[in-house]
Amino acid sequence: EILREKFEEFHKYMYILWRKGPQFMILDVFLAISFSFVFKFILYFILVGIASSSGEVLNASLIEIWGIQELLYLVAYYVPSPGASGAMEAGLFFMLDGSVSESMLGVGIAVWRILTYHLIIVVGTIVFLGIKKLRNYSYEETNKQDLQNGSPENNNQ
Repeated sequence: EILREKFEEFHKYMYILWRKGPQFMILDVFLAISFSFVFKFILYFILVGIASSSGEVLNASLIEIWGIQELLYLVAYYVPSPGASGAMEAGLFFMLDGSVSESMLGVGIAVWRILTYHLIIVVGTIVFLGIKKLRNYSYEETNKQDLQNGSPENNNQ
């Protein structure tokens, strides 16, 4: 029963999004793919920056670091902790250990985790609270209003 309700809720929201026009759905897919690529390249550029400032050599390519992160993100869904905390860091540390010095890797992974996890939570919270305060936002009322105005049952207007 709960699963059925979730599917119905998903259907309603997809209908609302699709009703606004297919270009929004296409844009959403494009942005999701772009975000995934940019998100996975952050560690590489952090390591390049650390290597150039410290004079150390980075023996890992962009493709190698990207591939390792893709593998770890597939495994991260099975780690029973929020954000796969600890598992991602340990996996990156052990998989890149031969290609990057330990000191550079430790700093790089710490900066990467702060930028890709903790900073997003902090900025998201600030933005959410700011929007809520500016608009006197009420999630429950907006949710009900969206479902009433955009639901398939009210499509006869």
